[in-house]
Amino acid sequence: MFSGIGAPEVALPEIDWKWCADVEKFPSRVLGERHGSMNLGDVTAPDFIDKAQAFGPIDLLVAGSPCQAFSVAGHRRSLEDARGNLTLRLVEVVDAIQPGTLLWENVPGVLSTSDNAFGCFLAALVGADDAIVPERGWTNAGMVSGPRRNAAWRILDAQYFGLAQRRKRVFVVACPRNGVDPSEILFECEGVPRHSPPRREAGEGTAADVAERAGIGFEVGPRGGGATLT
Repeated sequence: MFSGIGAPEVALPEIDWKWCADVEKFPSRVLGERHGSMNLGDVTAPDFIDKAQAFGPIDLLVAGSPCQAFSVAGHRRSLEDARGNLTLRLVEVVDAIQPGTLLWENVPGVLSTSDNAFGCFLAALVGADDAIVPERGWTNAGMVSGPRRNAAWRILDAQYFGLAQRRKRVFVVACPRNGVDPSEILFECEGVPRHSPPRREAGEGTAADVAERAGIGFEVGPRGGGATLT
């Protein structure tokens, strides 16, 4: 969803990609050239979920929802912006099609909006009744569990993954409660090549201990409700 020009498909051609979804003219032309009629178009359309379900069960859903509403370079209207509110539409789609794993990414600015957009998104994703509110603000990495799903988040920088640019993004991996542990996916660093920067900012952990030192954990009760720090 929000496929752009199809970066996931380019990065992982060995995966059998079932469908994509974008409405912008240029990306849609690129998607059409590369993937034919797989583009399902507008994710807010009333029949979008029906069209997605017609492809059958999927193991992985990748979604990079629009970042303009959360970016520090913009007006930061967050969930009041229709583009920002697409994060909640994403949850509706996930609840309907039930992918084995969700991979979502966005700008770090989503962690510092005045309306706690990230806490609203995570709460909806894991099945909590109320937005999750951390006592000391959102950290660079952590995990939350709810009656519907477990979700882990982590800020990663593209410069350590083979790209010649500094590009930090928040990644969220969410899986059903009886599925894969998302922390084993997002916090796993063994065998992944990357380099440490020559100097570290104060308080920044290494990749190996990010889950332990930078993490924050929440457990949501079986009926949802508030989240407690664990």
